Amino acid sequence: MELSKVDETVTQLLGEVLQMPTTQITDELTMSEVETWDSLTHMEFIAMLETSINTPLTFEEIVAMKNVRAIKQILRAKLAN
Repeated sequence: MELSKVDETVTQLLGEVLQMPTTQITDELTMSEVETWDSLTHMEFIAMLETSINTPLTFEEIVAMKNVRAIKQILRAKLAN
């Protein structure tokens, strides 16, 4: 995945897995704010992300993904290497 597509991909995948409009997905959005964003849904999202970027994420990276901004930052850093 290209770095320029990180934001779009994260928003699209989160919208799909959380079953919510992408217009409601902001960088500040956290797991605790969305009723459908539980640990199982988070892992479903992670699996979709790993498929999209064709790279596995580490446990530390997954745990650090506490809001949308963190998810995007982690992906950008991973893809830049």
